[in-house]
Amino acid sequence: MSDLIAQATATAFADAIKTISDRGQEYGDILTSLQRAGQLASIMLDMPVSPYVVATILECVKEARLVEQPTHRDSYVDGINYKAFRAALMQMQANSAVVAPGKLSGE
Repeated sequence: MSDLIAQATATAFADAIKTISDRGQEYGDILTSLQRAGQLASIMLDMPVSPYVVATILECVKEARLVEQPTHRDSYVDGINYKAFRAALMQMQANSAVVAPGKLSGE
């Protein structure tokens, strides 16, 4: 049984990596997209919205969709990616790269 889980997990991660590549070709760089979405949301909501917050909300959307459709694999794969983007943004802040300190929270 654990071999089946390990194989299914590896497949999900491989699909997540492929999805990042495919969507990147179609929509462009994910950091740019998250920054742009944050800027737009900041204007619409009249409050700061960081790329990290955008990725968090998108991950929440995927989780919410799974409540209605728990067998929809795409939501799991996208959820993996949004969590990975959040981890990358957090690491970038820790390394003071691209995202300035305080920018993850929308401050």
